Amino acid sequence: MRVSRKLTEQDILDILHEYQGEIRKLRVKEEFVKEKIQDLNQKLKDLREAKEHKDKPQVQQERKLAPKAKRVFKLSEWDKMIMNALERANKVLINQEIHDRIQEEARVKGLYGNEKKAKAKLNQCLIKLANRRGDLVKVRFKGRGYAYALPEWMDGRKLKKEYKR
Repeated sequence: MRVSRKLTEQDILDILHEYQGEIRKLRVKEEFVKEKIQDLNQKLKDLREAKEHKDKPQVQQERKLAPKAKRVFKLSEWDKMIMNALERANKVLINQEIHDRIQEEARVKGLYGNEKKAKAKLNQCLIKLANRRGDLVKVRFKGRGYAYALPEWMDGRKLKKEYKR
């Protein structure tokens, strides 16, 4: 039995995605290692200074690292459509309801490929807006999953009554 050694387009795409994932992992690891090197250099410097000043006992203070600046990116067309759908509804919406509300607008803008790709893109945008950027808030929903709300609709950790379903 002879096996073909030619790579298909899908094989090449899979390999490319795998390599890109590896690069992302290595970048995260690089940042971690750089921070550790800085910490160790600072500890070494502190130890050397303490050796020079044996007569003065030094109390070592923990060094607080400044928080990293948030990188702000513009919202994509999908993000804007999601935010507008929530504002127009003026209540929390679940994933399917958001999809139903932005489906026609996405078709008009030429962003809506097929059902499967559109739902995947919607999920990616919801995760980005809720988890990474904080532009949306996840609210527990009766049944399965979460509903999404705008941050100004929240009163601490609870949803204000006028925005409930």
